[in-house]
Amino acid sequence: MESDRSFLDMSGYELCVTTNCENVELLLKWADEFYTDLVGVQTYYGSIPDQIKENEDGTYELVPPSDKDISYDYVAWSNSLRDFGPKYVSQAFQDAFILPADGGDGEKLQMESLYKDCVMSNFPVVQYKAEDISRRGMYSTNINSYVESQYAHWVVDGGVEEEWDAYLATLEEMGVQDMLELTLEAYDYYVQQRSK
Repeated sequence: MESDRSFLDMSGYELCVTTNCENVELLLKWADEFYTDLVGVQTYYGSIPDQIKENEDGTYELVPPSDKDISYDYVAWSNSLRDFGPKYVSQAFQDAFILPADGGDGEKLQMESLYKDCVMSNFPVVQYKAEDISRRGMYSTNINSYVESQYAHWVVDGGVEEEWDAYLATLEEMGVQDMLELTLEAYDYYVQQRSK
């Protein structure tokens, strides 16, 4: 979906090659196969012909679940690597892939088109300088713990209106502005790298 472009679609460490690998060239040939259209779509939805049907006109579509109480998503997550494996599917191949309108990703795409004006981008996965990692970790551990405990307290006991100003002051004392500056610096670096 539009709101999560940088996190699930591209994540690091999908394939690691160790010094114990006896044939790196063969391993990389095997890994390259994941980035072909047919293998890419099967790592996401399941195998041909069990979960994906190849039509005579060159299009592909999902095989409906055999049990009407099972969803397309359940079938895909049960029969493929889904989000946990390497994959690539070209736009041309995506255009030849027919998704059902009554469930799974086809239904999600219809919902996305209806609500596209309401979708906001998630904060991307950014990298911090080595010297900032422990500082940010300290800030985020303490601040997140405080925020979660206050949230729970307000849900159970109420009092958010009376305690809000003291809550903001405590966050300031805990270093929320410093944490924000570290985060914005990492974000600026992320934007700069993407524009190259």
